[in-house]
Amino acid sequence: MFRLRTVYDSDTCKKTVCGGSTTLDPHRFLGFVLTEPLALLFLITALLAWYPDKRVRVVAIVAPILTFLQLVLAGVGKWVGGLHVLNAILILGMYGWLTYKLRHEQPASAEAGQAVTPAG
Repeated sequence: MFRLRTVYDSDTCKKTVCGGSTTLDPHRFLGFVLTEPLALLFLITALLAWYPDKRVRVVAIVAPILTFLQLVLAGVGKWVGGLHVLNAILILGMYGWLTYKLRHEQPASAEAGQAVTPAG
């Protein structure tokens, strides 16, 4: 599986390598969309937000960079292609942690906004 670096779509899939299979096409398309435009957009958003918590800020900047690195790891092939899977698990954990951390900070800000508003 890690040696399919020369197979970019079903047209270049040779019968001897993968039997003309198109099963990886959706994976490649989703990977391209996630690693190119969405990772860049997330990096720009993270830089504009510039979170006050240093740990959140570092993870928010490193996660899109590692997401972009996914495309490189998948394209290198051989044993380095195995790092593609490990990197994906790391990225998933980082985005999950960011989601958890930012969602739990949100209610505190909403309550603070309500306390400042004068009643009637």
